[in-house]
Amino acid sequence: MEITENKKKEKKSRKLSRINIEQNYEKVQSNVPALFWVCFSAFLVMIVFCCGVFFAKVKGPEKVLVPNVTGMQIEDALIEMQVNRLYANITLRFSEDGIPKGTVMEQNPKADSLVKANRYIDLVISRGPEKEVVQDVVGKLYDQVQSTENIIKAEPQYIINSKPAGTILAQFPRSGYKVSSPVQLMTVVSYGPEAEKAKVPDVTGMTVTDLLEEMKKSNVIFNVSAHFANENEEFGKVITQTVKPETIVDKYSRVDVELALPEELQENNRFGIFSKTLEEYPFPVDMKLVFRASDGTETELLSFNHPGGNLTVPYVLPQGATILLFVHDSIVEKEIVG
Repeated sequence: MEITENKKKEKKSRKLSRINIEQNYEKVQSNVPALFWVCFSAFLVMIVFCCGVFFAKVKGPEKVLVPNVTGMQIEDALIEMQVNRLYANITLRFSEDGIPKGTVMEQNPKADSLVKANRYIDLVISRGPEKEVVQDVVGKLYDQVQSTENIIKAEPQYIINSKPAGTILAQFPRSGYKVSSPVQLMTVVSYGPEAEKAKVPDVTGMTVTDLLEEMKKSNVIFNVSAHFANENEEFGKVITQTVKPETIVDKYSRVDVELALPEELQENNRFGIFSKTLEEYPFPVDMKLVFRASDGTETELLSFNHPGGNLTVPYVLPQGATILLFVHDSIVEKEIVG
């Protein structure tokens, strides 16, 4: 009897299990469309995301045309690059073809190339012509010599010479000198057989100030010496000159003059003669004397042309002042007034 009951229970349990399986299967069948749409939607989202990443990587920055900036000045080239959303990578180089300084000589990529925006373009900028060599012009006619970009022909200095008129006798800078920036080519040119003359002025009785004014405008060179004034002489004035006034002499001839100086100082001023032996120049060069006061202020004492050799200039200056001699705007000598 007990066995029969167990069999009935087992049979009943199997029947219930079969019913549950059938019910679950029916539920699954009813949810298949929803599950399909969920999977399909997830797949679509994944496809869209992958496409977005792919095109973002492939497309990159917008592309632009490279402008033609060769031949432009660097300032204009940079503006043109900026307008086209490009940057410049600059290299400086001397120009063998005489291209002016600051000009774009080369670019890479070349003009009208299609490149990505905001990239760098290589530009080669001229540093100007390479150092130019000064040519030998001695013996040539002055009118036949032409200026170049870096070597500018200056007005010549003329002297007496047996060479035909207009012949270059000397030059500065010398031939072979290399320049990379503009310089003046100064020349000495022959007048020909006839000399340019000058009239000797009358400087006797002049004060130091008057003598300095005469030295500025005169075409003769004064060799100045001095002695202490005696009882018959006025101190601070020219007592004698070796060449008579109104005498016609060659230009830049030398005339000896002598000053009478006081034995005692006056109001802290000093009478003296600035003396310097210079090299002999092939032509008279620009010079000037400047005195610098103790407070640092500078005043031009004398501006003149001088052929070199012995230079003497009288002065009346405060004690402690510094006298500066300039030749071609360069200081060549300093002297303290004692």
